[in-house]
Amino acid sequence: ATLPATCDDDGLGTANSPSRCVDDLAELLYWELGVNTYTILYKIQNENQKQMLKDAAERSDGRWQEVNSSTDLLAGITDTFSNILSKSASFTSPAVAVNAFNRTQNADQVFMSLFAPSQSYRWNGNVKRYRLSNTGQVLDRNGTLAVNPATGYFRETSRSFWSPPAGCTAPDAGDLATPDGLKVAEGGAANMLRCVSPTQRRLYREDSAAAGGVSAMCTAGATRPSGSELGLPGATSAQIDALVAYHCDQTNDSETVSPMGDPLHSRPTLFQYLVSSADSPPVYDATIFVTTNDGILHAIDGSNGVERWSFIPSDMLARTSRLEADPALPIGPDGITPVRTYGLDGGVHLFRDTKAAQDANGNFPAYLFFGERRGGRNYYGLDISNPSQPRLMWKLDGAINNLGETWSVPVATYVIDPNNNFLPRPVVIFGGGYDDSHETLTGGLQPDSSGAAAIYIVDALDGTILWKADSTNYPSMQYAIPADIRVIDLIGADDIVDRLYASDLGGQLWRFDFDYQGVATGSLPGNVAETVVGGRIASLGGAEDTSSPAERRRFFYPPDAAILKQGGATFINLSVGSGHRQFPRYDQTTQDRLYSVRDNAPYAIRPEDSYTYDAVVRPDQLQAYVLSGGQITADPTLDQNKLNAGWYLQLEPGEKFLSETRTFGGQVFGV
Repeated sequence: ATLPATCDDDGLGTANSPSRCVDDLAELLYWELGVNTYTILYKIQNENQKQMLKDAAERSDGRWQEVNSSTDLLAGITDTFSNILSKSASFTSPAVAVNAFNRTQNADQVFMSLFAPSQSYRWNGNVKRYRLSNTGQVLDRNGTLAVNPATGYFRETSRSFWSPPAGCTAPDAGDLATPDGLKVAEGGAANMLRCVSPTQRRLYREDSAAAGGVSAMCTAGATRPSGSELGLPGATSAQIDALVAYHCDQTNDSETVSPMGDPLHSRPTLFQYLVSSADSPPVYDATIFVTTNDGILHAIDGSNGVERWSFIPSDMLARTSRLEADPALPIGPDGITPVRTYGLDGGVHLFRDTKAAQDANGNFPAYLFFGERRGGRNYYGLDISNPSQPRLMWKLDGAINNLGETWSVPVATYVIDPNNNFLPRPVVIFGGGYDDSHETLTGGLQPDSSGAAAIYIVDALDGTILWKADSTNYPSMQYAIPADIRVIDLIGADDIVDRLYASDLGGQLWRFDFDYQGVATGSLPGNVAETVVGGRIASLGGAEDTSSPAERRRFFYPPDAAILKQGGATFINLSVGSGHRQFPRYDQTTQDRLYSVRDNAPYAIRPEDSYTYDAVVRPDQLQAYVLSGGQITADPTLDQNKLNAGWYLQLEPGEKFLSETRTFGGQVFGV
């Protein structure tokens, strides 16, 4: 579409001047590209000019404000950007339904987590279901495009799949015919919560004294938590009732207030229960798991969006009084940016224990593991074998065990346990996490002192710590490890871990082998901890030059590991991009890079004494490439000896990596 040669004659602009088209152009951009126009009228006296700017905003679904002082102007600008940010957004990738029992089959369902930022304590969130076409397009329930390809946002006319059941009397529950489009609080799983009566919601709270470690919070006869547990010591009975109702009664939530908190960094994760293996094809029952920043883990029926159950840890329950009050967020040190608070802010990991016995339907025991990311320092292990109710297996208390903020998503796998006749043992592996003390752009790169500079292996069934790496046994492990740990089954395809790779905020890479036969030591290990041998394999950031601003490269993501062959040699290629994830805008001095380092001993078990200072790969040993003006050149010339160790690509000033890399077809991809 193009702007008409003659704009509408509203008499507001100057004749034969481009200004007469301002409101028409705003409307055109809105309908063609989904662009909203925001205008601030600062000390404008001309009434026609005022009206033109007001029309530009109104005709494009934007906003206008009229201010007359510099103080009001600053407030207006801040409010404008807050409103822009409050548009629906998704920070995580969608989940696509895949048959967990047969990985060659997948359904056409796609699940999206959405959120809307706010300047108050509580943000709206939702999970919605759409359909994936054969060509990879996201379709709504009517079979039309759900997403505007020009903007990347949902179309205002799109309708997600889930809708309230017959008989739902909630005033703002909506219906099949009403588009939910860009509106986070409408449609989806959040909308289905509006139809659940206060005593029917299966919300379980952490309760160490209860059977299964959880107790119901909403059902009739449930034991109420105390005021202190709800974050309001000394609360009256009426106040406790109101706080419990905040979680249990969603029937009166308006169409602008979502019954779900925001899943800011949480990706919907799908799990399929086998209902009947006797049928052909077998019958499966899908559940979507997602955590939200109101402190709740949700289990959602994948077919209709109804919440099966939910779980709230005790430290998240203590935030209830603040969530219910929903105060404005405090302003940060810059005097403009609100400081966010968090609940359950990370991903979940689902694990099917295929080495255990199956139930009558053919299901193996199923477990779910999660941390709290920016919301806290604890890890949890839940038994979700019963689709209707969780069982709390264990809690790893961060205060007791000296954990950082639990950013690293736990990965479940098997190790060989020498203490149990060398049989497989299910374990969970994760990094030590993160701490706010690392959020600085001034001064040198600081070693971690919060407990985040560590790697853990814990028993998947009871949370016992089986092995821990930190500066005590690996002196160079001084920097926080917020990234997930790369867990690899190299030999036998038996789901038993053989290798770990990890990265840290000092720009270092780590490798650990599992020496189940005692190859490196010459004797059989006596326990799980004795099977692990490894150390530092690369130092690519500021760990060895903490004072240089340009060298303060940080790794917030794990290295991607890919087995490659070249010239008859087989190696594991480790690719990882650096970037200060917490300050992507302001960190302009660090020379961030994409690294591709070769581990040239892909299958051997390296003895621990081989991890010497001289064996560590450093940037000057790698082939250098420079990105300038969008072009990649070798700097200064191609050196095959260096290329055998790997390479790096130096990004342009201010550029950085804000995602994991992926290797496919011998090429490395990243954002």
